[in-house]
Amino acid sequence: MSSIGTGTRSLSLVGPLSRVRASSSAATTPYRLSLIKLIPYATISCIAMLNLNGLAVMMIGVERLFSAIILICCLAAFAAFRFAFKESLGAVGGWFIAHLVVYLAIGTIGALDRPQSLTFSFQELGATILVVAACAMTARYCMLNYSFRGMTRWLFALSLASAGLIFVSMKTRIFYIGFAKTMDLSRYSGTFANPNESGLAMCIGLAIGFAYLIFAKRKLMVMVGIALLGMAMAASFSRSAFLVSGVVITSQIFFSPVVKRKGLALMLMTLGLALVWLVFYGAQKLDVLSIGQRQRLDYISRMLTTGEVSAAGSGRSELTIEAIEMCKSAPAFGHGLGALQKMPRTHLGAHNTYLLVMGESGLAGIAMLIAFLCIFAWEGWKCPRGPIRTFVLSYVIVLIPALISSHTIMGNRNENVMMGTCFGIIAAAKELQRRKQASAPGGELQAAASRGPMLPHPFARLA
Repeated sequence: MSSIGTGTRSLSLVGPLSRVRASSSAATTPYRLSLIKLIPYATISCIAMLNLNGLAVMMIGVERLFSAIILICCLAAFAAFRFAFKESLGAVGGWFIAHLVVYLAIGTIGALDRPQSLTFSFQELGATILVVAACAMTARYCMLNYSFRGMTRWLFALSLASAGLIFVSMKTRIFYIGFAKTMDLSRYSGTFANPNESGLAMCIGLAIGFAYLIFAKRKLMVMVGIALLGMAMAASFSRSAFLVSGVVITSQIFFSPVVKRKGLALMLMTLGLALVWLVFYGAQKLDVLSIGQRQRLDYISRMLTTGEVSAAGSGRSELTIEAIEMCKSAPAFGHGLGALQKMPRTHLGAHNTYLLVMGESGLAGIAMLIAFLCIFAWEGWKCPRGPIRTFVLSYVIVLIPALISSHTIMGNRNENVMMGTCFGIIAAAKELQRRKQASAPGGELQAAASRGPMLPHPFARLA
């Protein structure tokens, strides 16, 4: 993000705030102090993207070991950016918070007789709001004052580090000291106890990598990194991750500004064909695969060719049926918080966020969730800046199907970091666009006209 010379320090900046700072003591001191504001985000994203809390549970049996550090970093970010919630979250972030508020409010009514469920839900989603808001404020600040490239490079490096830990787990089981007896050791997940979460984390890395590829100087190295992320995703043998990664790769043809180049198009085609070969032919050709790994690949193949979904192999169909039955029995207001996180018949969670939200908060809750996702996708699509559009849309493509395969997505800290980052850069892009229009002749009227009609902010009346 920066290059240091003998006399000056130059920054790769974005928008009308671009500038070159002198390296004199009067200029470098504010510069260094301003960089300190990025430390909380760097710390939160490192803990989240590497899943250090999960690693601590697996290795030493201590839960939430790094949660206190995350809380301190969130509070530090709030103080550093003077609680600029509305400016940083924007309309998309406002709808996200509104969705959680509606879900908690309606779900509380049905869970008054389950205080433990209430406590857990409020703690988990309260922490989600803190992390999302802190990351949104930092992302907006970083883009307005420094560069989006540096932030993307940092997240891409963390994703590659997480992929490297997956490769390490293929050779040693040191990460799973406390879980070795209960885990499916034929699936490799690195610092994640759940291989499905590991596979989806690699899909997030692919989304970040495709965005970073747009303005990276060494594109070949980034392409190699993307290939490594694809290999790490395949090592998880997660059915949902295979499908999501295929959609992410294919989607780059439609909205990424760089895939028209022959080399990049060839890379995408090669990566996509490798996944197709592994799913449809690898299970029969590769002798190194275990029986469990071959069964999972065979299921994906049958699901894509015949539409068969009953042989999930992990009881997912039974969970889905029970969750749907619970949704039908209380469609208006649901059964309250926690009802579908441990369902009465299977004693397991729904493994589907859409069903969980509807089953616990009814039609209003699921309507708010769908509205948030639609607005999220629309705001990313209409962003005029190619890297931001690719970053946001690629992540949305990961998020929407991921909500089908898990009921804990909203509480996963790596997902929270990505959501907050997306909200912040969307808000910053809009602000830069308004400033650019206002600086042009007659720009104030043009900027005012460009602001309408706008998506309504759910908390506009409270401002």
